[in-house]
Amino acid sequence: MNLATGAVEYQHQYPLGYLAGQGIPGVAPDWVLVSASPDGHYVAESGVFNGTTAIRELPSGKIVGSLHGSVRGFSWDGSRVVVSRWNGGTDYEAELVRWADQKLIWHRSALAQSMLARPDSADVLIGINRADGRAPELVVVNGAGTATTIVRDALVTWPCPCPAGP
Repeated sequence: MNLATGAVEYQHQYPLGYLAGQGIPGVAPDWVLVSASPDGHYVAESGVFNGTTAIRELPSGKIVGSLHGSVRGFSWDGSRVVVSRWNGGTDYEAELVRWADQKLIWHRSALAQSMLARPDSADVLIGINRADGRAPELVVVNGAGTATTIVRDALVTWPCPCPAGP
């Protein structure tokens, strides 16, 4: 939606799965997690059960990229994504990837749970659950791929709990 004009610029209906009584019992539903780039030019559509993500350009809706794994969010400029990739069993990889050419910028053996993009910066904050089962961490990764753990035993979740009212 264009906030200046109120015009709908892109619309897509995603399957609701069992939440709305759709789907076939015993068959994994086609649930999709959607992440939007901060500028609204791209959306990442991550299949919950198929381990792949499609990147769409908006408002055309054209698929312009695909990745293995589930996208947690975009960098501030929309050129990079934080991906959680499942390798089987309890083996996960947290990655920062330049999605257009799939260049791996940073990775760690962990489950990427959340991410926040620092405004007007290449830095991203990634909330990870470590593969060894130890305390979760918040890691800042800069544009060059240098990572710094800033706190242990913490996760960032957003946008909820959401503030109520003005």
